[in-house]
Amino acid sequence: TDKVIAISSEVFKLGRELASNLFLISCSSKKKFVWRFRIADTTYDLQLVSSALSGKRSITLNDQPIYSEQSIHKLFSVLNINFDFNHNIEGHSLRIFKEAEGLHNYSLRIDNRSFDYLLKKKDNQVTEPKVAGKYEATGSDPFS
Repeated sequence: TDKVIAISSEVFKLGRELASNLFLISCSSKKKFVWRFRIADTTYDLQLVSSALSGKRSITLNDQPIYSEQSIHKLFSVLNINFDFNHNIEGHSLRIFKEAEGLHNYSLRIDNRSFDYLLKKKDNQVTEPKVAGKYEATGSDPFS
């Protein structure tokens, strides 16, 4: 399979301002997370929109819907840390998940490497997807 090249990551505030906890810290009711990357000659835009008021989450890939959920529990579903979405593109594993409790704390991992890591990596390229037994334990975490 071809290498993944991370291009950019952005977060946009789309909704009304809300108090997010007992300390009345203001945050947006809806956010859009956009991750852009390239595999071979194709550029991908992966977008997650999460609304605290409606409880809706939707994910699109190059403007095509690939996931949508609306909870009857609304706010409680967005606060729930158990969100975990998996998808495959051209032999690469993508995972969007919530890192911590709160309104909007989502992360993307590609082939089990954080997207932030891929953006910071010196040559900005990922080797081919990992194969079981390919890496030996070294005592340090190569994925953080």
